[in-house]
Amino acid sequence: MNFLWPDAVMAAALVPAFLAFYLLIERRHRRVVLRHPGLNPAGSRTSAVSRRWLLLGMFLISLTTLAIALLRPSALITELTRHATIMLVMDVSASMGAKDVQPDRWSVARAAARSLVDRLPDGVRMGIVTAGGNAVTALDPTGRREEILAAIDRIELQQGTAIGSALALALAVIFPDASIDPSALIFGRDAALPPRNPESQGRGAATAGHSLAGSHRPDAIVLITDGQTTSGPDPMEAARLAADLGVRVHTIGVGTAAGELMRIDGWSMRVRLDEALLKRMAATTRGEHFVAVTPENLERIYRSLSAQLVIEQRRTEITAVFCIAAAVLTLVSTALSMLWFKRVLL
Repeated sequence: MNFLWPDAVMAAALVPAFLAFYLLIERRHRRVVLRHPGLNPAGSRTSAVSRRWLLLGMFLISLTTLAIALLRPSALITELTRHATIMLVMDVSASMGAKDVQPDRWSVARAAARSLVDRLPDGVRMGIVTAGGNAVTALDPTGRREEILAAIDRIELQQGTAIGSALALALAVIFPDASIDPSALIFGRDAALPPRNPESQGRGAATAGHSLAGSHRPDAIVLITDGQTTSGPDPMEAARLAADLGVRVHTIGVGTAAGELMRIDGWSMRVRLDEALLKRMAATTRGEHFVAVTPENLERIYRSLSAQLVIEQRRTEITAVFCIAAAVLTLVSTALSMLWFKRVLL
């Protein structure tokens, strides 16, 4: 547990100060009772004395709880959540038209994307980024499935592949306040982020570039590609940036290792599935890699995403909890005092 106002720790001195004051008053009260026993016959009984000390203890606990509340305590809360963003990054390069998988890579990739949308958990938003010659946001995150499916149907293949830029752009959409610069990623992942602020906390720490590897957000990126890139920054630099920001990248490889000989821009080239790269990207972000998309593999993706989407850890101020506890103790002690002594008494 951390405290947002640690300077208010002097408030804790109220507890021993009150106890000392109470003991002083109690000593004077005893002297009066010894001199005039008839003034407090009920209060001198053992049961009455025990009750007075019980009320004192409850009040001291209440006062201590209030002193802690003044420090504004915060705790790391693990809670169930469905409010997350999934960025779908789709490779739209000409190589996705290869027919080494039936009917062709693009048809398989689009079918996988549509199936993913159909199984999207309630409350989860999805955005789309295309990786062609340039990275383009095809759809801002939304929870409306019909809009997502329509956007997928509108996407067309083009020349070039910038997977690294597309991943960086997807991260910029997830972290709109982080000022992530996809073009600067060419000079390393640190260049893509604003200057670090050592005092940043929580989400701010992520946007400042502090490594959060192993402490992942519920947001995720699903990359559907054959793994071949022709322009933009190194995809591995983008994957490391995602790891720094605590976002998993799940890769879906479409194609075969043997590939297919295609004629692109007047050149004949063999386009193969770069599975080794996709595995490294997923492993770097602690995501998962899938290849040769099948219903079984898609089901694994759904289960993996669902398992990560339902749990989120975040630091939350719990001052109200301590205030409520102090109020309850005060009310209970007051009620007991009225029941036992017909007046508020410690």
